Amino acid sequence: MSGAGPATGLRMIEVYYINYEFMSETSASVSLGSFEPQDIRLGVVRGISYGLFGPPGEFGPQARALGAGLVRAYLYWSQVEPEPGQYRWDTVDALLGQLDDDTELWITLCSSSRWGTRQPTDFLPPSPALDQDAYAGFVRRLVKHCGGRVRYWQCDNEPSNAGLLWAGTAAEYVEQLTTMYGAVKEADPAAVVVLGGCGYDVLGSEPGSAPRQFFDYVAKAGQDAFDLFSVHLYGDLDRIGEYIATARGFMRAHGYLKPVVAGEHAGPQPFEFPGAMAVMQETMAAAFAAPAEPEPLPMGTAELAGRAGQDTPERRAMTALYERMDSLPPRLQMFMAGCPADLEARRERISCRQVVMRTVLALAEGVRRTAYWNLAPEYPGPVDHLQLMHLLIGKLPLLGYRDGELGVRHPAADTFALLASVLAGARTVSRVTPEGQQETLRAFAADRAGRGPLLVLWDARDPFDGEDQPPVTVTWPWPAAAAAVTDAFGCSRTVPAQDGRLRLPVSDTPLFIEASLQAPEGTGQPDPAQVLRGLRGLPPHVPAVKPPVVPVGSEPPQRAEIHHVTARQAVRREPVVDTPRRTEQPLVPAGVHHVVPHPGGGHQEVGDLAAVRRPVAPDVPRVRPPARRAPGRDQHLGLAGQQVGERKGVPGAAAPPQGPGSHHREAERHGRERVRHHDPAVPVQRQVPGPGQVRQAVGHLGNPGAEPGRERARVRRAPGRGELLVHRQPQVLAVHNSILASR
Repeated sequence: MSGAGPATGLRMIEVYYINYEFMSETSASVSLGSFEPQDIRLGVVRGISYGLFGPPGEFGPQARALGAGLVRAYLYWSQVEPEPGQYRWDTVDALLGQLDDDTELWITLCSSSRWGTRQPTDFLPPSPALDQDAYAGFVRRLVKHCGGRVRYWQCDNEPSNAGLLWAGTAAEYVEQLTTMYGAVKEADPAAVVVLGGCGYDVLGSEPGSAPRQFFDYVAKAGQDAFDLFSVHLYGDLDRIGEYIATARGFMRAHGYLKPVVAGEHAGPQPFEFPGAMAVMQETMAAAFAAPAEPEPLPMGTAELAGRAGQDTPERRAMTALYERMDSLPPRLQMFMAGCPADLEARRERISCRQVVMRTVLALAEGVRRTAYWNLAPEYPGPVDHLQLMHLLIGKLPLLGYRDGELGVRHPAADTFALLASVLAGARTVSRVTPEGQQETLRAFAADRAGRGPLLVLWDARDPFDGEDQPPVTVTWPWPAAAAAVTDAFGCSRTVPAQDGRLRLPVSDTPLFIEASLQAPEGTGQPDPAQVLRGLRGLPPHVPAVKPPVVPVGSEPPQRAEIHHVTARQAVRREPVVDTPRRTEQPLVPAGVHHVVPHPGGGHQEVGDLAAVRRPVAPDVPRVRPPARRAPGRDQHLGLAGQQVGERKGVPGAAAPPQGPGSHHREAERHGRERVRHHDPAVPVQRQVPGPGQVRQAVGHLGNPGAEPGRERARVRRAPGRGELLVHRQPQVLAVHNSILASR
């Protein structure tokens, strides 16, 4: 799928209208390869025109806040080398400068040039280079400039979408793909080259169609010129497995297999609903009955801007649709600007569900990289709803603009963040087909490193009116005493297991199910041994501690706070897991949540500690809290910036403090009283959950060992195990050396 600039030309409409006819059946299979990613990452696409229709804006922090571990963006030859030998790096550097080292960058490089390609343009469509050596030189220079910061380089996008996204033949595309592959590998041998996306025009078409023939030729002739095969997963949810199998089939037919990645996915869209499509096709046919334009309209940035608002067959068709909007099928109305509020809310709920469904279905087919289309609108200006592309994809973005900044989060953004959090550390996602369940039940198990397993359930139904049907009751084997259940909208609850089984009402809204260390109200406390047996891979239990004090400098702990604590473990470093955090992991399941770190390396005071009641986020590592407005979120006790209150009942402690401890106060600073190092630390008055639990205590603590200037870029996420929340940002717990020292 591709967006458009401020205006959309007739050629774009013709291409997408023709594609509507390609909706039928295809075939199926699985793969590994030398460039197979070893972990799972969810990503987002930053549109098709970054820096083309205005200054390159900020989006990296917003993507990280959603938990995106991958960002796909477009660059055009015209942006980087507008004249032969004259390079401009402003857009490239703006892109590189806002992404941290933990984010993989995927560049779709389009051969659009006013001087270097057969069809002169700075935007669409890309076309073959007039001189392959000049093109190779451009690619080498760009890859070297990026200095290894770009993991994936893709040769154009959906080249089978002739006339719009590639103005050339399949043979010409293979030639250019081969040129790009050689140039990328010469400049950065570790980089990965991605085949241009295999889109819905291919996957939704009949065998033998022109788009399929295009990709069959590319898969045969270009098999040595790419590392990853990219598919775009739009359309019917139940055919996602089939689409991925079709992509692998192109390769298998020629005796090889390479990893498949999902370069785009999103929904809902009008072509998922036959009734809506019938109305659109009828309206478009009438609008395009007039004689066609004698020449294809140019689609450069200047030409598109100049045609904005002009009368075209596309605009006439869209105007006709809006004039009878009230009489259109609700399944089409919900995609239109200004639709009734109930339909808008329904479409948003469908979008939230499909964020989960499309991602999980792809991961279950062995795909390890997914990119959601689209992070945000192409540009911050007003949107022209009389463009066909607005009807097709205008409501898909996760974020929106406010005052020129990406300050609006749509409901699907919260669901994406939730999904990224529960899948953090996932190594595999597998489809589960238990006996005795309904055929419509979709069940998936995620194996997560350092966390308990995750179960994902939903009931497959019609995407529009499936939510109107009552839920079905599912009985599922469950080894733990209880389960923490969170739906795709962020609503959480704890469900007790009975006789080793869960009974759950399941609808078309996906459920995330994890083992819970917290018993539901009225059921008593769960048996810790039973809970630990229900979770795989938990670190060893650690003895409980007595009420601690906050040590400062090299002073030893006062009052013999700790009996013994396990020494730092030698663990293999995993991505996005810091050593201090791994050190604390054995403490968490033991309930040792009141070992207070020192934020200043032992030379400062620890201030602003108090026990208060306030809502906190679910345990979602690597992302900030999703669905912050969702009802039903639990209330926890946490540490917050107020004056010190009474300290009673330290869970797991041998002898809780008997009231507020004495401390020496300094004068108030910023309206808050300071706590000196001889004060007992304020305990969190609730047991800290273990890995995979959706609830977590939080506090106002420091971030020991953070690199200067890196803290803000890395902590726009909710706390994980062994972390506390600081000003709504997670911080790693670090046990002071004097605590770890043997007594």
